Amino acid sequence: MKRLNCLFLLFACCAALMAQENRRIDLSGYWKLFIDTQQKYSVEQVAAVPYNDTIVLPATLDEAQKGERVTWQNTGRLSRKYSFAGRAWYQKEIIIPQSWEGEVKLLHLERTKVTHVWVDEHYVGNSLLIASSQQYDLTPWLSTGVHQLTILVDNGATCGLPEAVYSSHQWSDETQTNWNGIVGQLFVAAKPAVDVSKLQAYSHVKERSVELRTTIYNTLDEPVEVAVAIYGVLFNSAETHAPAPQDIKVTVPPGGGEFVFNYALGAEAKLWNEYTPNLYRIQVELSASGVRRTKHAVTVGLRQFVTQGRHLTMNGTRVFLRGKHDGCVFPLTGYAPTNVADWMRYFDILRTYGFNHVRFHSWCPLEAAFEAADLKGFYLQAELPLWGAVEENPDAPINTFLIREGKGIMDCFGNHASFVGFATGNELWGSIEGMKGITRTLRAYDGRHLYALGSNFNLGWLGEQGDEDFIVACRVGGQNDASFEPHVRSSFSFTDAIDGGLLNATYPNTRMNFDTGVSNTNKPVIGHETGQFQVYPNSCELKKYTGVLYPHNLISFVERTNRKHGIAKSEQFFRASGALSLLCYKADVEMSLRTEELSGYQMLDIQDFPGQGTALVGMLDSFMDSKGLTTPEEFTAFNAEVVPLWLASSYTWYNDETLSGEVKLFNYPEHALTDAVVEWKLCERVSGVVRQSGSLAATNLSRGLARIGDLQLALSGYVHPVALQLELRVSGTNYANTYPLWVYPRKASVKKPADVTLFTSVTPKLYKHLVAGKKALLIPTAHAYPNQTVGGLFTSDYWNYSMFKTISENAKKPVSPGTLGYLIADEHPLFHLFPTSTHSDWQWWAPARHASPLIMDNLDSEVGMIVEGIDNVERNHKLGLLFECKVGKGKLLVCMADVLSGSAYKECNQLLKAMYQYLGSEAFNPQLELTVEEINLLFTGTAGTPKIEGVRNVSY
Repeated sequence: MKRLNCLFLLFACCAALMAQENRRIDLSGYWKLFIDTQQKYSVEQVAAVPYNDTIVLPATLDEAQKGERVTWQNTGRLSRKYSFAGRAWYQKEIIIPQSWEGEVKLLHLERTKVTHVWVDEHYVGNSLLIASSQQYDLTPWLSTGVHQLTILVDNGATCGLPEAVYSSHQWSDETQTNWNGIVGQLFVAAKPAVDVSKLQAYSHVKERSVELRTTIYNTLDEPVEVAVAIYGVLFNSAETHAPAPQDIKVTVPPGGGEFVFNYALGAEAKLWNEYTPNLYRIQVELSASGVRRTKHAVTVGLRQFVTQGRHLTMNGTRVFLRGKHDGCVFPLTGYAPTNVADWMRYFDILRTYGFNHVRFHSWCPLEAAFEAADLKGFYLQAELPLWGAVEENPDAPINTFLIREGKGIMDCFGNHASFVGFATGNELWGSIEGMKGITRTLRAYDGRHLYALGSNFNLGWLGEQGDEDFIVACRVGGQNDASFEPHVRSSFSFTDAIDGGLLNATYPNTRMNFDTGVSNTNKPVIGHETGQFQVYPNSCELKKYTGVLYPHNLISFVERTNRKHGIAKSEQFFRASGALSLLCYKADVEMSLRTEELSGYQMLDIQDFPGQGTALVGMLDSFMDSKGLTTPEEFTAFNAEVVPLWLASSYTWYNDETLSGEVKLFNYPEHALTDAVVEWKLCERVSGVVRQSGSLAATNLSRGLARIGDLQLALSGYVHPVALQLELRVSGTNYANTYPLWVYPRKASVKKPADVTLFTSVTPKLYKHLVAGKKALLIPTAHAYPNQTVGGLFTSDYWNYSMFKTISENAKKPVSPGTLGYLIADEHPLFHLFPTSTHSDWQWWAPARHASPLIMDNLDSEVGMIVEGIDNVERNHKLGLLFECKVGKGKLLVCMADVLSGSAYKECNQLLKAMYQYLGSEAFNPQLELTVEEINLLFTGTAGTPKIEGVRNVSY
């Protein structure tokens, strides 16, 4: 803590020094305000604007509770309490001191929307930059004395930006909101007649030097001899290093010029990476006769981030990006933090969950984010604010906008060591030549970063195009897509991949990977927006929304589910769906880790996304707080720099088989493990009793995916069905991972009891059988009751149901079954032969894929629910998969998973055995009763489904 405090103190001192040297007028405080709700006053009518309100800046109108009070509520995203889109006028009186005479006066706006600026009645100009800071030269109009500074901020549809920009996360209401205001630093600075206007630092790792590309302006009419002093210090390490200072003399011609200073850090210079984020604070001091001396500081991390074939390397060492997608979700303010402390918290949380990378989806954060990432050793990918089409004509408005924004981002943030990747936007389409042209232009302007044409452009169907340094995609090309060959993530909507992708469509195993997809290019591939597994709403989150956004969507979902299922059941649904979601995230991540040539993934998301229909896909809520579904220790078992991996063909085994698999090591620590012993143990999941244990040793391990050895275990000692857990631990470390396994006795003969009749449909014969006081097992043939059931799905529904239901229907593709797994009465005697948890796990995949959960909304009576389907919150059905009841004098067990047609799977056979054993026991004694009429209504009645409003997705 002491070291961290010292670090902040150093930053504060540097900031204070720069403020003193540059002499700033802080513009924070009260401003006059006029919100032009009628859009009556144009730029030409500045003198007529009738200011009638005040506001304290920096702030947004939302924060000040100004604009239109929002009365309508949105269930597709968080709702703004106040909203305004258009022209808002801000005016403040400033006093320019005599000491500023003859100096350059600059207005700095750290983050805002389209602006126009006046000094008194003089129009200064406008800025269209929205992803970086804006700067105005006010020198011609700011003489000594009192002046009126007027700023028009326009976030309306006629502000001058291309319409395609409005769907980006830089602008859209889906997350950060389309706010009007000015946030971050807001000041006027005085600078001498000769000074630095631009300072860009380029690292040269091999030479251990920094190339300082420096633009020096000169407002005088004659050349000026300038003495340049350069000195630096390593400031955030336990080690000390102060490179030798350097003195240079240059002649700056009238108007100014560009100069390159090579500052040697020395052979002992420390490099920057995720493990040791060493940073140098380099000062450039200018002095000249008759000109005030100035100092300019730049923070430099000496690093080289490049590609080597399909690999990404940092300072010559291969890296793997364990990334998070960021959609600018900050519910208290509606915009991204402007201070370093909030971003330090953000990156600290991500680090505890094993991440080292963040991709900013169609937006770019502020300076504070890059400063914090530099300190924390995070790799960042910023993006241009576009989620739409690019034109081929380089002079098209959208293309010129993107190039202008890109150069602004490079100028503002390009010095940061953490800024390693850049993309033209999100899921772009249109002209590939246009994308290439933008990329080439920006790479030529600033070559310090790696460039992608766009994250998942054309949804990955076009594959490599030739001008990208790396590829961010969900698939690499479209060849053999039906067999998932080009895929580099495991889950999709049903619109985009058969049965929602590999994870849901393929028999569970721990061998699947994305080798084939990655092999379609020789460039580094990063999996795009992986995961997207839904979780049921969490009512505990609602009280946190004390800022500008109101959670009407979440409140609506919670009230809807509580009315239908009750508070206690809704909480159980939340826990069970969360457990399945975590299970799916682990499987998805490990598929990436098992892909030897993959360079990373960008998860969507460990954090909820409260817009775009509301996608509650996170283990963390919108505030980056834990939902209580997992812990950092559990999550980093599979999402860390070192992960022991189990590769096997199945999670379930017969006891006459040999448990066989391979142990590998995902090996990306600071110094790759060259020798390792992996200790393993096989224990019972419930009791924790260790049944078998041992170790595997390997030497000469490589960085990347390293092989440890084979593991083969006899299972003959397991004479009863049992749930096991295989634990792998790297000896002498905290790196450990676990895998659930199930063992069933193959020869255990459990036949249908003689007094039980099996039915595969609901017929009068079934009713007659039950009324006569007999026992029945009903296993309807799959899809026999399409109007009374939903489809079978193992994974938790993708993103959110409302969005992709509409997209699938419009594309004439199958609609996802839309469920979020099962809630299971795990202590029910039926599961004596089919061990289970309270939530869906891998042994449920085969039953789930053959299931048609029954819609039970029309049922007023209670029923003995054993396995209950969890529906999405939009449709919100009561779903029964396995339940029992009395019918007259008879007893009925209903299984809506067609395990008969799934007899090729051991899990279906074992579940059938479990049902037979239960039906033949005295434990089969249902307490709740349904009438024949109620049973008939369930299987013949019309199940009402609420109207579900579609959600627009720009990519479809």
